[in-house]
Amino acid sequence: MPVINSNYCPYGTGNYAKDVKVSGKLVLLSGLKSEKIGSSGCLAGKVILMPYCRASEEPDFLEQIRRLCQMDIEAVVLFSVTGTRQTLNFQDKELTSSNVPIIFITHKTACEIFAASGMSFPKISEKKKEDVFFRELICSFHLNMKGDFEEVQSEFRTIRFNDNLIDSSSIKELGVLTDSAMSFVARLFAPINPVLFHQTVTCFSDFDEKIFYTSHWGRGMATQHGNFSVFEEKLPAYELAVHEMTHSVFYKNWGETISFLDEGIAMYAEAKSGDPDKNHKKTAKYLTNKELLPLEELLKIDIGADKRFTEMGYAAAGSFTGFLIESYGMKKFLNLWVLGINWEGVYHKTTFQLERDWHQWLASQNPKQQMIH
Repeated sequence: MPVINSNYCPYGTGNYAKDVKVSGKLVLLSGLKSEKIGSSGCLAGKVILMPYCRASEEPDFLEQIRRLCQMDIEAVVLFSVTGTRQTLNFQDKELTSSNVPIIFITHKTACEIFAASGMSFPKISEKKKEDVFFRELICSFHLNMKGDFEEVQSEFRTIRFNDNLIDSSSIKELGVLTDSAMSFVARLFAPINPVLFHQTVTCFSDFDEKIFYTSHWGRGMATQHGNFSVFEEKLPAYELAVHEMTHSVFYKNWGETISFLDEGIAMYAEAKSGDPDKNHKKTAKYLTNKELLPLEELLKIDIGADKRFTEMGYAAAGSFTGFLIESYGMKKFLNLWVLGINWEGVYHKTTFQLERDWHQWLASQNPKQQMIH
């Protein structure tokens, strides 16, 4: 698997602009301090095989990789000595700009490489941290990976995709859809004057390809670097496109907030573009059946991550956000977002009071059937 950088693309692809072609002899490098990297022998044209253990506790680890990436090497191949993949934080800016591919292989694959080279894996993992292990193996490493994605430009979007797996005509249709969705979002949120940024959308043919290139599970992901989503031959529903565009607009203009409000504003916009009542109907049903979680608990949910409450979380977030906007106005909601969830400062009410008002509103309100055109 490729290691993913902070731009949500594999190292070595130049932000989806370059195919990865690696071919070279493997050199095992372990325990060498970063300042000694340059004196470790001739590494040009080699593929560097590096074990790691408790990477988060080893501040020199990223510096070692950064220095290696400044040399004329083919690639860095990482493997965990514990047999499990640990989280690696590769947010280093110099590392992010590197054109050197960084790849992760499984513990099992590493064992097979060592066995083919007449080495025993445990002898490496048992070496002391301060010891240096440097050895050229008899094995070579070869990798070809599609990294140069095609691009289609539309009014509001640059859409990137793997043209080996996705047809360009379908992507052009997607561009028309997303432009239409963005125009709707601009009209809906006109009272708070969002700046509309030209954004990049990266499409993947299926979940496996998306996980491979981004290490992110799920159908879609909105980040400061653009949207990353699974593309289907059947174009996504207009409402879903509005949902994702809303995420992008709020993130780009006003930054992050808690999951409940983040999904809430997107679900609010989604409902406005299709069935204005859908969030309220679903939430009212949860409330009637006494299944709706208290607002204090809903505010803590990471919607989409906690599968137990995902469906409820989306609907309740959209309903509560709609209640706030329709009762107090969009500008106050934006103040809540920007000021860091200061309920009493913005609405002059506690969350318990707002929850009571919301429940009463749900029980009595016949939401207006209004559409934004």
